[in-house]
Amino acid sequence: MLRSLSRRKHRDRQNLSVAEGARLVQSAVQAGVSIRFVVATTEFDLATAGLEPAPADIPVHRVSEAQFARLSDVETAQGILAVVETSWHDEADIPDDASVICLDGVQDPGNAGTILRTAAWLGIDAVVAGAGTVDLFSPKVLRSSMGGVWGTRLVQSRDLVGFLERKRRAGGSLYAADMEGQPHTDWRPLRNAALILGNEGSGLNDDVRRLDPIGVAIVRGGTSVAVESLNVGVAAAILMDAWRNSR
Repeated sequence: MLRSLSRRKHRDRQNLSVAEGARLVQSAVQAGVSIRFVVATTEFDLATAGLEPAPADIPVHRVSEAQFARLSDVETAQGILAVVETSWHDEADIPDDASVICLDGVQDPGNAGTILRTAAWLGIDAVVAGAGTVDLFSPKVLRSSMGGVWGTRLVQSRDLVGFLERKRRAGGSLYAADMEGQPHTDWRPLRNAALILGNEGSGLNDDVRRLDPIGVAIVRGGTSVAVESLNVGVAAAILMDAWRNSR
């Protein structure tokens, strides 16, 4: 069953995923995430993952290091993982005046995890994943989010354009990371807004672009021409911090 959760269709069908590593399991425990069971090596100290003593409703299975290595999804296993229940929010759970990050085809798990981690840290109300976006509950995204996946509302949208149109009708502003946009140092976004982050290679989907969101570009500080652009996770962090400071 554990191996099957490496595939998105099985995670979606069972509403489960795998959180691997001591800090990630600990953050799941602290966040009150529903944990089906934990697998740990016989040598692993459960206290380092907040599981000593283990809550009565969380079964802990001990295995050898060789057995754990066959279950692990990482190159250097830490000796503990948890099968956790995944929980998407409905669009109706997002307040009308919410600050929202929208992912329009962000595909790299590391980028998505960084965005979730930063959104949770900076108090973004929700993250909405549009079509073509990596599964925000994939094990790789969970690991790179460092617990941020449980720090904000996550919505899986089948119609990102429709969501953004409703956001605008409710009085919200639409912004998008765009290298041709206004300088982020001049950006004064409202709290009630959506910031759209496009695909790493192709940017915004044409349908999303037709909504004409206000473009925001991060001002280059250096003079080197060797760097053409910023990683979307880094760009998102800079813009989210500017958003918070503007409030």
